[in-house]
Amino acid sequence: MTLLLANLFVVAERSPAQLRHALADLLDLPDDAVDVAHQDEDQEGRDWEAPVLCTYCPLPPGDLALSLDISVTESAAGDLTEADLARGIAARTGSSVLHPAESFPPSAYWAAVPDGRVVRCGIEPIETGYGADAALYPYRVYGVAEQVPDLPLPPTPSPPTPEPPPPPPTPP
Repeated sequence: MTLLLANLFVVAERSPAQLRHALADLLDLPDDAVDVAHQDEDQEGRDWEAPVLCTYCPLPPGDLALSLDISVTESAAGDLTEADLARGIAARTGSSVLHPAESFPPSAYWAAVPDGRVVRCGIEPIETGYGADAALYPYRVYGVAEQVPDLPLPPTPSPPTPEPPPPPPTPP
């Protein structure tokens, strides 16, 4: 069986019910066809046969609120991609959703914005002593290519530095 796998970050905190409904609506499935669970909760009660499995992890305070690991069966996913999932979740939850741009550099991401735009950015963990598991680190978003309401502003370009005046002529 082929699965669509997605590893996403959500900027604003959303409830399991909001995530479930967004995925169900995006994939045109009933809400009970989407299993959403916290990564640290009891996994025994999960519906491992559901066409959509979403495991979420709340992140410590930073620029990102949730990490999502999503698997969707081929029959439920159709032609959707990881980027399509990010755009659909962003539109349905009102929060930007980040997905990897490519495998290198690992910090390169695209931000799917609720208004439909896709904006380039990067992320990096903020090492604050949360332990060895990087998933527990808060993340900082940087290098946002254009303004996105729920992400840090891109740096404002500094005005060009004027050329220094030429030195005065030396007397002969």
